[in-house]
Amino acid sequence: MTAPPPDAQLAGIRVVDLTRILSGPFCTMLLADLGADVIKIETPDGGDSVRQQGASRDGLSWYFANFNRNKRSVALDLRAAEGKALLERLIAGADVVVENYRPGVLDEMGFGFDPCGRSGPTSSCAASRGSARPGPTATAPPSTSSPRP
Repeated sequence: MTAPPPDAQLAGIRVVDLTRILSGPFCTMLLADLGADVIKIETPDGGDSVRQQGASRDGLSWYFANFNRNKRSVALDLRAAEGKALLERLIAGADVVVENYRPGVLDEMGFGFDPCGRSGPTSSCAASRGSARPGPTATAPPSTSSPRP
């Protein structure tokens, strides 16, 4: 990652990126393009599944590289105590947290819907969903086909 110029609009803003697939990475890509320090959290077993999708060159997926440019990345096992503790520290030092897990996944990991409740008073938390919360498709993966009301 190239450091943003000191006069970038979001220079000095730290973002914890708990997103994957498209909508979340696109959001945090825009923040990174504007100079925010975006730290993408990935799984230790191969990272974001999008790393393997689309055309690739030298083992790097164009799709992944495009939507995750200008970000730093760290692999954490968020179901293990050590991974949770490291995420807690990252969130505590963040200005923004962005996540797009299915509803309930953060609860299962012990973080609850609002991980910003653990961080400082100036933090913002954003969630991107593939379906309404609450609603009949609230817990369905975004790729699930379902009739629209």
